[in-house]
Amino acid sequence: MTTTTTRTPGSFAELLDRIDSLEHVRFTGDPRPALRLDRDSGRRRRVWARRTWESLTALDTYAKDKRNGVPGSFWTHCCSGRTGLPVHQYSPRESAPTMEKWGGERSFPVPTEVDPRGHSVMVAHIRIGPHPPAPRVYFLDRVDHGDGVLVGWIGPHLTNTKS
Repeated sequence: MTTTTTRTPGSFAELLDRIDSLEHVRFTGDPRPALRLDRDSGRRRRVWARRTWESLTALDTYAKDKRNGVPGSFWTHCCSGRTGLPVHQYSPRESAPTMEKWGGERSFPVPTEVDPRGHSVMVAHIRIGPHPPAPRVYFLDRVDHGDGVLVGWIGPHLTNTKS
């Protein structure tokens, strides 16, 4: 199902070192928030690094399948079990009040070929953990454009109406 190596990363630093091994996922964001998770997650660090890796490999599997002609969105791939990611971890959007007040927090670096401004708003995200710092992975699905999946954020929960 998912594209995995034999061992999942035990830290976010290790995860960042290995993210380039994913064929269809490209990390375009700032690594510092992810690295802070190593420091701020305490005993949850290993579990959250593993879940983040599983999320990234789910995105990689989705992109590979889509390039090979399997129809549907990341949501439909999650629902079908093709990615191995539990559906409840994925959110395709943010609420209107969240975007109105804190939408700027969701603008992340992308290659200028994707957006000439060098950044794009990413609202699709994967919930890694429910407890503070409640890590999230924000991404932009560019598979149909030949760019794979761009991950702009691996880090703590961003501000929303519940923060």
